[in-house]
Parts: sequence; C-alpha cells; structure tokens
Amino acid sequence: MSKSKTILGQNFLIDKFVRSRIIKTSNINVNETIIEIGAGKGFLTSELIKNSSKVIALEIDKNLIERLKVKFEGNTNLNILSEDGRFYNVDEYSSMGEYKLIANLPYYAANPILINFLKRNNKPKLIVVMLQKEVALQITAGIGQMRMLSVIVQFYGKPSIVTHIKPKSFKPVPKVHSSLITIKPYDKPVLKVDSETDFFKLVKLGFSTPRKLLANSIHHGLNIPKSITLELLDKSKIDASKRPQELSIMEWGNLYKTYTELNSSENIKLNLS
Repeated sequence: MSKSKTILGQNFLIDKFVRSRIIKTSNINVNETIIEIGAGKGFLTSELIKNSSKVIALEIDKNLIERLKVKFEGNTNLNILSEDGRFYNVDEYSSMGEYKLIANLPYYAANPILINFLKRNNKPKLIVVMLQKEVALQITAGIGQMRMLSVIVQFYGKPSIVTHIKPKSFKPVPKVHSSLITIKPYDKPVLKVDSETDFFKLVKLGFSTPRKLLANSIHHGLNIPKSITLELLDKSKIDASKRPQELSIMEWGNLYKTYTELNSSENIKLNLS
C-alpha cells in the first residue's frame, strides 16, 4: 500500500455480499440521484450505476480518479468529481434535487462528512453508509450512552444500525470492525433553536468532562457560580446529579432554552471557540 493511501485511511470494500446488502438497504429508484463519497476503485460504484440514472462519485485521490475514469469510460450516468466529502457543498447545485448518500466512508473522515451533509439545507433523502463500528454505536446510542456525536446526528435525523461487518470484507484488512448504518434526515431538526452553533457549543461544553456530573461541566465551562449552575439545571428540569450521557436531546434543548433566558439577565456567555 502506498504512503498516500495510508494517509487517506482507505480500506476498500471487496465483499460482494456486503455490497448487495448496501444496495438492498438503499432501495434505489432508477430516477434518484446518488452521491457516493470515496469511490475508491469503483467496487460499490459499479453497482450504483446499474441502479441509478445519475451517480455522483466524489474522490480526492488523483490516482484513483484516473483509474475510475478509465474503468467507467462510456458510463454517461456517472459523474466523477475531485471533491472532499467533508466540504462538498451540495447546496450550491440548484439542479441537484432529492438525492441519497451511499458510501463506504473512510474512517478518518466519517464524522465530518456526515455532519457536513446533515447541516446542509438540501439534506440527503436517505444516508446509507459504512463506518467504524465504534462510531456507529456512538451515532445510534440511546440515553445513558449518548456522546457529542449522538446528539449532533440525532438532532438532524434518525439513525439505525443495519448490520456489523467483519474486517475481512475489506482490503487492506482494518484492525477494527465496521457497521452499515442508515440515517433518515428529518425535514427540520428535532429541536427549534435560535442558533445551532451556540446550541452545539453548549452540548460540547457539557461533554467536556463526560465522566463528571453535568453540573461541574457547566459550572467550570461557563465560569459561573455554582448557585447559578444549579438554577440553570433546575429551571431546565434536569437532575443536577446527571452526567451528560444521561441527557435526552429534548433535555439538551431545555438546557439551551433556559441558558438563553438566563444569559439575557445574568450575562452568561459561552466561552468555547
């Protein structure tokens, strides 16, 4: 494996059964646009173009892009772009319309790619992706095991694990297991907040010391007296003895709403960059 591929963290899918599972889960209509992130050597791409009349494959490895162009020369329903899925702005393409995001995501970039697409105005109709099992479990976690990533993804959509995948389904063989998940984005976020940026800053602050009580994270993170911290939690109807992983998204919403109300009178500022 070349140095460039090591840096990119690419583990190419080689398992035809897993590929078939991805296609079946995606339930592709022939007229639907498909965006694939990290097309690699085209193993998944070759099936996507059989099922969809328009596939947009994003790849950042120049050598792989050239190989893809040769392999799929003549396939007019495939558009190969030299784009990074972490920053690709689907909102800039007014003619895109509805689309599905289907991909074997590189481990190093899975989180920012998902967040990038979930935050766009034109969100995918459905997301079907493979990623590291540990990340999949965080994304789909329930109350008691929530993480920052859980809150972000579940703020925008409903995630589910389809199946777990063994390392031997990839080449080179990764040291970790993978999972196939779906995310069904909501038309609107599950919470109505005046600033998504500030909301996630508050959540990040809450998870800054995940093993400690939420009250301690808020107290130190906002640099406010303990009495105001307890007032903030009490007015939010949140038990002060809870840890951040024990809060539901609705409770995070209540906490943010109360924070904005107290901020106007107590001058409590979010001090996270």
